[in-house]
Amino acid sequence: MFEHSILGKLPAFLRLLCEIIAHSATYRALSRVWHAIVNCAKSSAVFGFLFRDGCWNEAVSHSVVISFLQKVLDKLFSALQKCYHKMHDALADSLLGRFFARIYCHHWSAHPVIWLGLFVLAMLIVPHDYWANSYAFLGGLAFVALWVGLMIAKKREVFQISRLGVPFYAFAACCVLGVLRASETGDAIRVFIFFLTAFLLYSLVVTEVDGEEKLHRLLGFLLVGVFVTALYGFYQRIVGVEIDASLTDVNLNSSMPGRVFSTFENPNNYAELLVLTLPLCFVFCTQVKNRGLKLLSFGMLACAFVVLLMTYSRSCWVSFAIAAMVFVFLYDKRLLPLVLLVGVAAIPFLPESIMDRILTIGSQSDTSNAYRIYIWEAVLEMIQGDWFTGIGLGPESFKKIYIQFADPYAITAPHSHMLYLEIWVELGLVGLLAFFWFMVDLLRSAVRTAKRTINTYSKHVLYACVAAFSGIAFSCAAEYIWFYPRVLFAFFLVAGILKATLHMNKKELLQ
Repeated sequence: MFEHSILGKLPAFLRLLCEIIAHSATYRALSRVWHAIVNCAKSSAVFGFLFRDGCWNEAVSHSVVISFLQKVLDKLFSALQKCYHKMHDALADSLLGRFFARIYCHHWSAHPVIWLGLFVLAMLIVPHDYWANSYAFLGGLAFVALWVGLMIAKKREVFQISRLGVPFYAFAACCVLGVLRASETGDAIRVFIFFLTAFLLYSLVVTEVDGEEKLHRLLGFLLVGVFVTALYGFYQRIVGVEIDASLTDVNLNSSMPGRVFSTFENPNNYAELLVLTLPLCFVFCTQVKNRGLKLLSFGMLACAFVVLLMTYSRSCWVSFAIAAMVFVFLYDKRLLPLVLLVGVAAIPFLPESIMDRILTIGSQSDTSNAYRIYIWEAVLEMIQGDWFTGIGLGPESFKKIYIQFADPYAITAPHSHMLYLEIWVELGLVGLLAFFWFMVDLLRSAVRTAKRTINTYSKHVLYACVAAFSGIAFSCAAEYIWFYPRVLFAFFLVAGILKATLHMNKKELLQ
C-alpha cells in the first residue's frame, strides 16, 4: 500500500540514512522532549481538552435540544414521504408523475456525488471574468433540492442533525449574528450568502460522501480541476502576465515576471487554493491502481506544483512547505530529516526570480509587508471598541469604521489582511472562539482517528486534510483568505471531506 510505495522504493542508501537518523542519539533526545511536551499538554487544564476523547462534544451532540430538533425533522420527513407516495400512486401514469419518477428514481440521481464533483470542477476551472458567486449559491440550492427529494423518496436516510458537529453550528450561528450586528445590512447579507454557500457545500459533502469509492471519485474531480487551472496558468506564463504594482514591490522584485493567477482574480487567492487542495490530490495519486494512470496523475500534480511557484506567493510557499512537513511527520517522522535535506539541496537549483522573492519574506523594506503592518495596527484599535460582539459581516461595515483608525499609507484596505483578525473584528471574540473550536475539533478528531483506523486510504486523507489546514494557517496570518469566495468554498470543501472521512471511519470502528 502507501507505505511500501514510499519506503519500499527508496534507494538503499536513503533507507539506510532514515534508519541511522531514527536510531541516533539526537533523534532519541528530540523524541523524548517532544513526548514530554505532549504529556504536559495532556495533563494541563488549558490544553487538555485538545487530547481528550471528546465525550463532552458527544454529549452535546446528543443533548435534549439536538434530540428534539431531530425528532421534529424525522416527523416532517415522515409526513412528506407519506404525501409523496400518495401523489406517486395517484399520478403514476401522468406526465408529471413520470417526470418526478425519472428525477428521483433514475440511475444518475442515485449518484449525486458525481454531480457534486462536476460542480466542484466547474467552480475551479471557470475563469474569473465568467464566474459569478451566485452560480455557486444556486448550485448549492439545486443540490439541496435534489438531496431533500431523495430523502422524501426514501432514496436517502433522513439527515442527522448531529452529523455536522456542534462546533460547526456554533460558528454558523455567529455568522448569522454577524448579519444582525452589521451597520450595512445589505452588504452583510451579500457576504452571508457566500458563507451559506460554503456551509451548504460542507453539509452536502459530509452527508453524501459516505464510502471510499465516493471519496475517491470526489478527489479525482478535484485533481482534474486543479490540473486544468494549472494548464491555464502555463498559458498565462507563455503569453505573459502584466506585472501588477499593487501586488508586488517592483523595486525589490525587479527580476520577477508577472504573477500567474489562472482562473482566479488574484495570484495569492489561487495559491491558497493550491495549498488547500494539493495534499488531497497527492493522496488520490498514490491510490490510483493502474500504473499508467498513476504516472499521469502524478504528472498532473507536478504541473500544479510548478504553477504554485509561478504565483510568487511567499506566504503560500511557506504554507505549502509546512503542509508537506506536517504530512510527512504524521506519516512517518523518520522521513522528516530526509525531506528537509532534499528541500535544502533543491534551493541552489531555483530560478533567480524565486530566490529573490524568498529573500524578501519578512523584509520591512518590502512595501506589501509594511502595508500589512499599518492595517493590523489600525484593526487592533478597531477591535477595542467591539471586541466581544464584533462590528458585523461585510467590507462596507469594515470600511465605515476602519477609516477612522487607518494610517494614510493604508487607508483603502477592504479587510484586515489576516483571517483571525477579520473574524475577530467582524464576529467578535465569540465568533473567533467558535471558529477555533470548529477547527481544533476537526483536527484533533482527525489525528486521533487516523491513529486508530486500519483503512490506509482514509488515514492518509485525514493526514492530508490536517496538513492542508496546518499549512494554510500560516497564510491566514498574512491574508484574509476568505475575501475571495471561491477560496472560502474550497476551505469548507476540505473541511467537509475531513468530517465525512471521520464518519466513515467511525462506522468501520463500530462494526
